[in-house]
Amino acid sequence: MQQAHYVASQGGNHGYMNRENRPMKQAQYYPTPGTGIDATVNSARTKSYATSTGAGRVHVRDSSYEDQPPYPFVDEPISQHGGDAPYGENLASQQHRDNLRKDLLSNNEIVASLYASPKRPPLRELLGHVRRLSRDQVGCRLLQQALDEEGDTAATAILNEGLSFWGEAMVDPFGNYLFQKILEKITPTERILLVKTVSPRLVNASLNLHGTRSVQKVVELCAIDEVNASYQHSITKEESNQQESDDAKVLRNNTKKNESAAEILTKALTPAAARLCIDSHGNHVIQRILLKLPYRYSHFVFDAVANSVGDVARHRHGCCVIQRCLDSPPSAARSNLVCKIVEKSLELMQDAYGNYVVQYVLDVCSDEDVHSVCESVVGKVALLAIQKFSSNVMEKCLERCTDKVREAYLEELSDQEKIRELMMDPFGNYVIQRALAVASHTQALKLVDAMRPHLISSNGGGIRNTAGGRRILAKIERRFPHFNINEEGSIERVIHRKGGANHETQPITGGPQRGSRRGQKRMTGKEVPQHQKYRNFPHNPTPHAMNPNFFMMGGDPRNYEHM
Repeated sequence: MQQAHYVASQGGNHGYMNRENRPMKQAQYYPTPGTGIDATVNSARTKSYATSTGAGRVHVRDSSYEDQPPYPFVDEPISQHGGDAPYGENLASQQHRDNLRKDLLSNNEIVASLYASPKRPPLRELLGHVRRLSRDQVGCRLLQQALDEEGDTAATAILNEGLSFWGEAMVDPFGNYLFQKILEKITPTERILLVKTVSPRLVNASLNLHGTRSVQKVVELCAIDEVNASYQHSITKEESNQQESDDAKVLRNNTKKNESAAEILTKALTPAAARLCIDSHGNHVIQRILLKLPYRYSHFVFDAVANSVGDVARHRHGCCVIQRCLDSPPSAARSNLVCKIVEKSLELMQDAYGNYVVQYVLDVCSDEDVHSVCESVVGKVALLAIQKFSSNVMEKCLERCTDKVREAYLEELSDQEKIRELMMDPFGNYVIQRALAVASHTQALKLVDAMRPHLISSNGGGIRNTAGGRRILAKIERRFPHFNINEEGSIERVIHRKGGANHETQPITGGPQRGSRRGQKRMTGKEVPQHQKYRNFPHNPTPHAMNPNFFMMGGDPRNYEHM
């Protein structure tokens, strides 16, 4: 049974027909090879219909297939669809394409020969192919080796050849390494030329994964140039004579007017400073500027952040930039930024990232700024203490605030209507613990007295069974070791009675004692004078000195008679 195939022709009906009887439509597109140049091109495109030995039969071609004239495969211009183009235009375009193919083939052959060389090719062979080599891993390494081995001559030659495409090399996966290397090898004057050339692309490069490394390298070398320039200026100023000529003064003034690489860099980045602060790659450039460059070049960052402090502080990368700004020495721009943060502190402390900014202000800023932040939340302590992010800020405020503000905080926390919610809240209970730790004795007593009704067993002790309640109770016991939460009466009387009973001593005699099983003597309740307790220790260990319980119980054997 012959195999059937589905045939769909443009002008005929659709249907099935046998393999041998189907028309050879390929003849229209793959004619018989002829002679000449067109024949060579056509032969590569002609489909070969050889005898299929695996199918068991021979494919027979129609006689019409052999009679088709050769199809002229030439590149036709687009204008031919709307009308015939002159013959000269087709010939010129064809010659131009042929020349491009020859140049590309020759360049590829030259680059391949450079790669195949057993030794590093000399600089004269690399020049002319810098752009092509900088985009390749092997070629980039060849150029870097030439910079290391051939010194300033190679650096100047490669720099001049690449001035037209260094902006592209900054963001290239391999070219950025060559860009960083060329920055190190050239002179400060050439570095200014290079930075000025790539300045229109510095913002886009800072936002790029590879380009951010290139821009950070620019920042580092600009900082080094500034240090060297200031050092040279100081030396020149010391050596300068009081009777300086007019020509020398004019020359010195003109030299000062020239832009440095740092000035060119900062001018290019200033319009997009806020955007760079919140970018995953650009924030590293901004932080490097704050770390390396002096204030006269980095002040634009403070101004940009201060104008957009609400957006920058709420961003995961922007909050890190603000922290680096706060780490800088005191200045007018830094003070302005701190004022902007204080104004929005109530909003920022409730944000996932903004709360870190407010905490950093409380840690590193002046007492006046800290007081402004702490005073802004008076009356809102209970509300902020039960929130996840602002509760951290409230703990920090309890530590850094003044006594007057802390008293207002504790007065609000001791409210009978709010204390239960704070104790049971997963975040508020930490604020209560911090308040117990930093409060004065009187303030702590008042806070404990407010919590007692919710902790005593007669009320069910529900809060005591929660994780927060257990932590608060442990904090109370550490602050007041002799306090019994179930004791009736006022706080002062309970603590005074328990404290007085603690100072009463009752001699304990007899009873089993816990000691070593290797024949250690039993300790009795005989009173040991204070000056004799450690007389024989450690040169003459006594049975008490050998027993660890002796020191755990304060050196008094009566304290563990009951064990």
